[in-house]
Amino acid sequence: MEITLERQSLIKTLSRLLGAVEKSQAEKGLSNVSLHAQSGFLQLRATNLDIEIEDRLRVDVQQSGTTCIDAYLFHEIVKRARDGSMIHLKTSEDQRKLVIDAGAATFDLQILSDAELPTFADLEFSHNFQLKAAQIKRLLDKTVFAVSGDDTRYNISGVHWHQDENPKRLCAVATDGHRLARVANALPEGAEEMPPIIIPRKAASEIIRLIDDDEAIFDISLSDRLLRFRVNETVFTTKLIEGTFPNYKRVIPLDNANKLEAERDDLYRAIERIAVLADEQAYSMKFDLEDKSLRLSMSNPRRGEAVEQMNVSYDGETLTVGLNARYILEVISKVEGVRILLDLADASAAAVIRDPADEDVTFVVMPMRT
Repeated sequence: MEITLERQSLIKTLSRLLGAVEKSQAEKGLSNVSLHAQSGFLQLRATNLDIEIEDRLRVDVQQSGTTCIDAYLFHEIVKRARDGSMIHLKTSEDQRKLVIDAGAATFDLQILSDAELPTFADLEFSHNFQLKAAQIKRLLDKTVFAVSGDDTRYNISGVHWHQDENPKRLCAVATDGHRLARVANALPEGAEEMPPIIIPRKAASEIIRLIDDDEAIFDISLSDRLLRFRVNETVFTTKLIEGTFPNYKRVIPLDNANKLEAERDDLYRAIERIAVLADEQAYSMKFDLEDKSLRLSMSNPRRGEAVEQMNVSYDGETLTVGLNARYILEVISKVEGVRILLDLADASAAAVIRDPADEDVTFVVMPMRT
């Protein structure tokens, strides 16, 4: 194999592929990237057995061929090459090394057979549909932060996609048992009767990283085991989490009668100021509400106490509720409107947070002792 290509296009593609590379050397081949050059293109592929990413670049192919090299090492070499430089790759005659000319520097890297890099089986997909990049980002970015970090609770360790009825919607949901995020989108043509799926947390984060143009159209294919995204020359495939996502609708209160409305940025900054006292043992913030007034307070026996009063729009009874300061800040950061709504019932009921600018987004945060 012998090819020449631009550094800029190669570094961008390698950075994308690292999301599917296994950092550990324990599994032979999974820390590598496959390179296949033919007919004016370089096909790159990486996998960690859970995620597979393929991409294709137009290059100058002097000699067709295939090889497999350490992905992180290759990425570092290309990253440190000078901007605007051309990268020349050529396998040695004995096919044991890849010679890389990167500007003034030359590297001889040990290589493996492409056969040592596993591949997903070529399976059939039951449903095929399209979504804009901005829609995918909205469905995943506004939910993945709420995914459980406890991998033993496998059925909530990912983002749940399912079809909802009345009206028909494509819904994304995530929860860790303490908070919940739900986003709905118009059901795209081809997604009717799709099976409910759970996208692993890492895969969801990597899909978001693929998006660099909100107007791009993604072709999406899924079965009960695999999910595939295709955009331009990039193909992203992930295994899905097996299991049944819990009935999340029963934890979303529908009749919280106490309504708080505030400026999003003002509320965020006020909570952030008081939360400076929080640590791993103390992160409960008290919300005291009465007519047109919200009093935020926090007490930490190791650090001290803090209080802040702010004017809000509040329709409800005098109420005190405790909420996790970090969770509330994360939720507010996902609200895009200039104002934010909190629906409350009492000190023992979950708080519902809504975005007036996007009625299809709902967040729930469970209460804490005050």
